[in-house]
Parts: sequence; C-alpha cells; structure tokens
Amino acid sequence: MVDYDLRLGALCEATPALCPTVVVEVGRVGDPAADEVARRGVERLLSEERVVGGAVPVPRLAVLGAPVRVEAAPGATIAVGDVPVAGVDLTVAEDVDRHNFEQLPAGTPIGWARAGAGLPLRARGSDGVDRSHELFASIDGRLVTRAPLVPIMITTDPAIAASDCLFYAVEPRE
Repeated sequence: MVDYDLRLGALCEATPALCPTVVVEVGRVGDPAADEVARRGVERLLSEERVVGGAVPVPRLAVLGAPVRVEAAPGATIAVGDVPVAGVDLTVAEDVDRHNFEQLPAGTPIGWARAGAGLPLRARGSDGVDRSHELFASIDGRLVTRAPLVPIMITTDPAIAASDCLFYAVEPRE
C-alpha cells in the first residue's frame, strides 16, 4: 500500500469523502501476464460477499510512503534502450521496470545520462523540493541510485515518461 500526499489529478483523489478507493498496479501495459493478474484480482474482489466492514480478511500489507515524482528534467530528451542512445540526454534501461516495487540499494543502475548534460532528472515530493541529486547520480555516464529507494509505477514508454513521469520513488514504512 502506498500512503501518498502528492496531488496527481487522479480520479481516486476526487472520491475519498464518498468511498474508499483502491488503485492496483499490476505490471507492464500490454503484458498478458499483467492483464491476467488484473482480471483475477477484479474477479476475486467481486466474488467476495462483503468487501467493507471486516468480513474479508486483509493480508498484512507492506506500507510505502513519502513518494517522490521522478521525471525527466525540463527539455531533456528521453529514449529507452539496453545501451546509451547517442545524442539523447536520458536513456532509460529497457528492463528497468523489473525493479517495480523492489527495494533498490544505492548504486543500482537505472539508465544512462548523456555526457555533459548534467542530471537529466527531477525528483519532487509534495513539498516541491527537487531531491534528484540526493536520490540519483551520474557516474561515468551511468545513471544510478544514490540512496536506497523503491521505484513504483515505472514506465519504459518514452512518450509517457516525457508527458508524465518515469516513476515514483517511495520509502518503506513499518
């Protein structure tokens, strides 16, 4: 479960006074396995006699919080690949989404930054402060995590990364 205080303009933010809302991240768009997870989850939810009120046992959840929106820096060009793409400011590793909801230690590679382009990311929490240099580093052109973090809702679609964000970085809470 992600406890967040960012305002994203999502439908679930419009309904908290009306009803509980759940958003389920099931995997990569267009992946049949992710589609199957979503289908089974909805079927299971709809088959329960009572969802609210304690009739359905709730498993222990990992709670994640303090989300930071990680996006390309203004004007940065983005590509996805298994090697750096020439002339592009930020090349996101094509398999970076395998780290979705995984605790990443400092030093984990997530892509490449074009030499001389500076850090091609912005990472802002609800306070609006850019934490990109606290969370990421460019070392010899390789873009790595500078601090432990858990990425969620990762995209490997350059158009989505450019128009929305690359992912959210969250911290485990007890």
